[in-house]
Amino acid sequence: MSQTIRRPGYGTIKIAKSWVKADGAHVGQLEGGGYAHLSGLPVQALSELDGLMMTDDDWQQAVAWFDGEKERAAMVPRNIVIRPDGSFEWSDGSKVTNYNEVIQAIPAGKLQDAALDWLADQRAAAMQREKTKDSPLGSAAAKVAGTKPRQARPTERPSSQRKAPPRRGAPKPAAPSAKAETSP
Repeated sequence: MSQTIRRPGYGTIKIAKSWVKADGAHVGQLEGGGYAHLSGLPVQALSELDGLMMTDDDWQQAVAWFDGEKERAAMVPRNIVIRPDGSFEWSDGSKVTNYNEVIQAIPAGKLQDAALDWLADQRAAAMQREKTKDSPLGSAAAKVAGTKPRQARPTERPSSQRKAPPRRGAPKPAAPSAKAETSP
């Protein structure tokens, strides 16, 4: 049976097995394949698994997975592309669902930050949909609860102080005369 762990910045991680090193570091085998530290960071190299208290069978599985991962990475290069609507997807059309995939596929910078923000927004929206699904009123309650009255912009005058637009074809008002009138 797997264990589900929620980590800030990494989302939900499903661990099938976990091991500990003598120094106290925990590493787990993910349900979908691969290995990760229980903090959420992915294991990048087989050398990070050295010193884990794992059986010989588990060690052989790890070696086989890392060897196969290198072959798969060499065979099928995948890129994350930006769709016209501003969302991110893999070049083969599949959805981006994992923070680690974004970090590995996009170099650090503004584009990676934008992709991570987009993924966080997608997960938040999915969580909101999940919450409203359990609501007795369903999505109608979420729409009502999520609506806010429009705030006036700071540069916008209240409607009572706005000037009416000039009428078309109306003569322009006469400019005030430059001569000042003097009183006798």
